[in-house]
Amino acid sequence: MKKYRIGRLGVTASACLFLATSSFPVLADTLTIGAGTHYANTPYKNYNNHGEFMPVIMYDSDRFYIDDDVAGIYLVKNNTHEVDVGIGITDLEFNNDHASGVMRKLRTRKITAMASLNYQYKTNVGNFFASVAADVLDRHNGFTADASYEAPFQIGRFGMAIRGGLQWQSSNYNKYYFGISNEESQFTGLSSYNPGSTVSPYIDASAMYSITKNWGIFLTGRYERMTSEIKDSPMVSRSGNLVIESGITYSF
Repeated sequence: MKKYRIGRLGVTASACLFLATSSFPVLADTLTIGAGTHYANTPYKNYNNHGEFMPVIMYDSDRFYIDDDVAGIYLVKNNTHEVDVGIGITDLEFNNDHASGVMRKLRTRKITAMASLNYQYKTNVGNFFASVAADVLDRHNGFTADASYEAPFQIGRFGMAIRGGLQWQSSNYNKYYFGISNEESQFTGLSSYNPGSTVSPYIDASAMYSITKNWGIFLTGRYERMTSEIKDSPMVSRSGNLVIESGITYSF
């Protein structure tokens, strides 16, 4: 079970759920549900970032997985390699109802669903990931690609995973979320902007503690450093994108 960049976070509680519960006998095909909060401090200018309720559902088998807003089918799954195809909801959006000033006059940039091909290589020194994803809702017809390394460890009932990587975003993706058209420029007075493709570094951290065999709590965070191609957009006022999630889970 995993979550790639197309979902809320690159590393989620599911990555640590196995670590933190491995001190207990855990059966395959375990279903985990829960609830938590999701907060995203987006890079947009004059934007009212806010937290929201986040349901949690995680299930993993030899054939398919569900990880909150990502689901997929395994093509290969063994102790060393995993290959799967999945579909998930992106976590980036710009809702002009949450903006102020001239930013409120810009068009809304909606979340989308992206289909992905994902690979994981598991070793004794950590896990290596690679994925490519494409927009399937015709929002922007853009692509993303991701390469990362994850270092998990466990101390008793406490599990943690730290992950660092690089995220490539196509020009169509960046134009949709950070570009300003000539029409919008004339309407708002902001300069028109047409960004190209980018490669951004990021780091994820995820922690999970098993209270009992069934109950657990988690805390996850992700910080992505924006490149100059995105920071130079008149829509952007921050140099990074921060996402934090926390919650409680129950495993059957």
